[in-house]
Amino acid sequence: MRKVSLVSFSARKTGNCSLMADYIISKSLNYEVKYISINDLDIHECKNCNYECMSERCIYHNDDAYLYFQSTKEVNRIIWIVPMYCGNPSSLYFKLNERSQDFWMKNESYYNEFLNKLFIIGIGNIDKGNPFRQIFESMYSGSTVSSHSHILILETHKYGLNSIKDSLIANQAVKKQINKFLSL
Repeated sequence: MRKVSLVSFSARKTGNCSLMADYIISKSLNYEVKYISINDLDIHECKNCNYECMSERCIYHNDDAYLYFQSTKEVNRIIWIVPMYCGNPSSLYFKLNERSQDFWMKNESYYNEFLNKLFIIGIGNIDKGNPFRQIFESMYSGSTVSSHSHILILETHKYGLNSIKDSLIANQAVKKQINKFLSL
């Protein structure tokens, strides 16, 4: 059975990200889906160090960041659901990203495979000056994987919805986009 790692980067337990995760799980009948809320993982911020992560394992943290990235080697697909706050991905995204350096310094050869498995769904309202899309596209720069088929941005205002008050996944057009994007 194919395995999926489904990750929410929202701190809200019942917001759009968790509702979208529930929908994806309900449509993934031929997959074994492991749902992870980054908010529930024990991930510490980087601290004053001598960049031990560049040559050995981070000496300050024995947290879940390295273990999370290691677990992605065992799945066929990785889906990140990332909310946008104040024009940027949530702080939980940046927290995991900062701590990923320890993993990637030792697993650089896995990066293209990781990107090939990674599908990002961004939720929020985006304008032209907003860096949200560019942050995720920059992950793919220099790789053999195209970001265009791996990043979906769902702009709540395009559906006449409020991203805090309304359920984005209740909209049929959003469900169609998700189904097409993830081949559900």
